Amino acid sequence: MLTEGPPRRQIEVGPDPCRTAATIVLGALGGIVAARERARLAVPGGETPVPLFRSLAERTPPELYERLRVTLTDERHPDGSNARQVEDLWFGPAGRRPALFLPMTSGGDLAGDLGRFRERFEVEFGSALDVVVLGVGADGHVASLFPDHPALEAAGSCAAVTGAPKPPPDRLTLGLAALERASLVVVLATGPAKAAALERARRGDPGTPLGRLRPRGDYVWCIDEAAAGRFGADLK
Repeated sequence: MLTEGPPRRQIEVGPDPCRTAATIVLGALGGIVAARERARLAVPGGETPVPLFRSLAERTPPELYERLRVTLTDERHPDGSNARQVEDLWFGPAGRRPALFLPMTSGGDLAGDLGRFRERFEVEFGSALDVVVLGVGADGHVASLFPDHPALEAAGSCAAVTGAPKPPPDRLTLGLAALERASLVVVLATGPAKAAALERARRGDPGTPLGRLRPRGDYVWCIDEAAAGRFGADLK
C-alpha cells in the first residue's frame, strides 16, 4: 500500500529483493485500483528484473489485470527486447494480459517510434504513472538515462537516446520528470558492482542519474546485501 502522510524513503535489504519488490508493487497497485478506475505501471528491462517478472506472473491477482496498464521505463531500438521479456516472463506464464500493454517500439525509425509512443502515452496514461520499477547500472544509470547524456535534460515525458555508452546505441526512455511524478518508485539492485553507485545516489550525488532522481511520492530501494554495502535503511 502507498503510505499516507510524508512520502516514505526506505531501503529494503534482503536475499530476494525482487520478491520484496513484487510484494510492494502489488500492494500499491491493489490500493490504487481500489480507489480509482485504473493503475499505471512502468517496468524495466535487463537481467535484474527477471525474478520480479516471474514473481508477478505467480502472484498478480487475476482481477488486477482488468484495471492495469503497463508500459516500459525504456527500450532497446529497434529490437524491442524489453517488451518481449515482459511478455515471455510475466504475461505468458500468467496466462493473462493487462487491460493495456504499451510497448515503446513499433518497427519504425527512432524518431517515428518516439512520436508514436509519446502520443499513446499521453492518451492512454495521461503522460503519468502510478508505480515505476527501475533497475540501476554500475554507472548509476536508470532506464536509459546515462551519466552526462543529453537525454537526462529532456523536458518531456520521454526521449530518444542515441550514442548510448552500452549497446545498442539507440534507445527510447522515459524522462526523469515522468519517473519522479510516480506515486511509488521502486529501485532494484543486486550484486557488489552496484554498491558504489547506490552509495553515491544515497548521498544525493548528482553525478549519477540515480542520484539526480527526486521522486515526489514513496521511494523504496529493494537490494541485496552485496549491493547494500554498509549503509543503513533510510534514504535522504
